Amino acid sequence: MPELDRDFVIDQLERTVSKTKILRNDIMIVCPFHADTDPSCSVHISDHKGFAIGTYHCWSCGASGGWGKLADKLGLEHGEYYHPDNPFGSRLKAIERKEKEEMDLRRELFRNHMPLGCSPWEFGDWRKISEEYLVGLGAQRYYDDRSGCFRIVFPVKSRIGVIIGSITRRLDDGTNYRWLNSTGRWIRKALYPCDSLPKNIKTVALVEGAYDAIRLNHIGIPALSILGTQNWDLGKMSILDALGIKNIVICMDGDAAGRGAEGKIFAATEDKFNRKRFRLPFENPPVDPGNMSLERVEALREFGGF
Repeated sequence: MPELDRDFVIDQLERTVSKTKILRNDIMIVCPFHADTDPSCSVHISDHKGFAIGTYHCWSCGASGGWGKLADKLGLEHGEYYHPDNPFGSRLKAIERKEKEEMDLRRELFRNHMPLGCSPWEFGDWRKISEEYLVGLGAQRYYDDRSGCFRIVFPVKSRIGVIIGSITRRLDDGTNYRWLNSTGRWIRKALYPCDSLPKNIKTVALVEGAYDAIRLNHIGIPALSILGTQNWDLGKMSILDALGIKNIVICMDGDAAGRGAEGKIFAATEDKFNRKRFRLPFENPPVDPGNMSLERVEALREFGGF
C-alpha cells in the first residue's frame, strides 16, 4: 500500500468528523475515543518530527495509535485504494480494477457455469428442503477454497433446460459471500427455476431470492426468483410470456429494497399480466418468503389462488 499523504487523510476525516481544524502539520478532530465536544485529537498530516502521516494522539484522554486503528473506529478507508498521483479520481479506478480481478478469478473457478470440483448432492435435507427435491433441482456440493467452506450449488437453466449459470450458497453460518453466482450477464435474463415449473401453470409468485423460490415450490406454490432486486429486467417478462403465465403475485422481501423492486415490477407488467402484490411487513429481522411463517405461506396460497 502506498504511503498516505495529507490530502487523503484530510479528505477522509472531513467526510465523517463534524468539527475539524487544520493546522500546519496536524488536523484537530473531535476525539472518537471519549465523549469529546471540542477537537482535542491531533492527527498528523505531515511527517513533522518523524511521525507517520495518519498517526494520532488525543491531548485529553491520551488515546494514540496509527491510521488503521483510527480508520476502523471512524469507519474510514485504510488506504488500499489510495494512489498518490491522484488520491481522489483514481480511487474509483482502483476499485474497478479490484472488481475486475475478482471477476477474472471467479471465471477460473467455474467451468460450463458450474464450480470446479462439484459432486452430486447426497447430504440429506437442507434448510427443510428434502434431499429428493434438491437432487431434482440438480443440486451439487463443492468446497470453496477462498471462503473456506462447503457450498451447495444450483444450476440455473433456461426454460428449455440449458444451463446458463449457477448460484451457490454457503453451508456454514459464515456471512462473507453468503451467496455467490457464476460470472456473466445471464442473471439479468433468468428466472429461477423456470425449467422445473409444472406444465400449464398460469399463476406464479415472483420472489426475490433463489431460496425463496425453492421453498415455495417445495411446498406447492409455483414461484420464480428474479435473483435479486437489482437484477429485475424487462427481458424477464419474455420468459413469463413464453411459459404461458397470465397472473403474477409479487412477493418481495419486507424491506426497502423489496418495496422498490415490487414497484418496478408492478409498473413494468401493467399491460402484460394480471398482477397482485402480497406485501410482507417491515420487521427486524426482515421477513421474506424463505423465512415467513406457515400462516403467511397459507395466506399467500389463498391470496394467489394457488
